[in-house]
Amino acid sequence: MYCCCSLLWPCQKNCFSPPTCSPGVQRQIVYCVEKTTGIAEEHFCDPSTRPDDNQTSCYRDPCPAIWWVGNWNKCSASCGSLGQAVRTVLCIHAVGAEEQEALDPSDCKHIPKPESISACNTHIPCPADWNTGSWSKNAEEMT
Repeated sequence: MYCCCSLLWPCQKNCFSPPTCSPGVQRQIVYCVEKTTGIAEEHFCDPSTRPDDNQTSCYRDPCPAIWWVGNWNKCSASCGSLGQAVRTVLCIHAVGAEEQEALDPSDCKHIPKPESISACNTHIPCPADWNTGSWSKNAEEMT
């Protein structure tokens, strides 16, 4: 599509968007054109008649749902077999270049869900400590 003004200022549309999905930006690029030679330097056209640069959103295929995985929290135990670390796992999809939207987990059923709980520090044995038991019976009473 071209928008031509009286002194040949055509506009060319170009869409700049991520290659696979999400909304992008569509711009009309304005340039000066001489009737016989084609594109010319801007000073050959009257600047007072130059059309404004236009911009609008253009939409590609919607982004697929994916699992977003947070960082592991600190382990709940420093040793032994009971330690667990937890992280956040969310089903999301991109709705813009810098914006994501959380979805229902069922929207990510097409891909395996990453673990959100993991055993940790199980390879570190806990240190042993001394304990005292009950008193034994008197040895004289035992004979």
